[in-house]
Amino acid sequence: MNSTQNTFSDRTSDFADARREGAKAVDSAGEAASKLASAAKKSASDLAGSASDMASNAAETFKSAVEDQKTAGAGALGDVARAAKGAADNFQTRAPELANAVRTVADRVEGVSNDIRDRSVSDLMASVTDFAGQRPVAFFGCGILAGLVISRLLSTSNR
Repeated sequence: MNSTQNTFSDRTSDFADARREGAKAVDSAGEAASKLASAAKKSASDLAGSASDMASNAAETFKSAVEDQKTAGAGALGDVARAAKGAADNFQTRAPELANAVRTVADRVEGVSNDIRDRSVSDLMASVTDFAGQRPVAFFGCGILAGLVISRLLSTSNR
């Protein structure tokens, strides 16, 4: 019986050892999974931060380009107004009524130019949106007129 007890005791000891080793393996696997999850979370966070930075930089670049184009457009309108005023001065003596009408329109164009130059892009977009909502037919007509003018300017510059 003694040998049976020793064999049973040896098996129980082996089983206990195997259980401890299994518990250690489970703990190690849990720690590895926890470390892997932490690394994945950090990588995802870093990636999200990088994407956010890239989007912010792209938005700033786009905003800067739009602001530059807005300023250039306002300058071009101012140039047109000054040219119209100069033309009005040239035919003031021959057609004073026409010269005064041209000056009035030139003053309004110059006012629009200054308004565009002085306001932010978001303010201008809000004004255009309000105008389109209040007067959709006039907005559509202005769009057609602007398209015709741009088309004419582009066809003239290609010649």
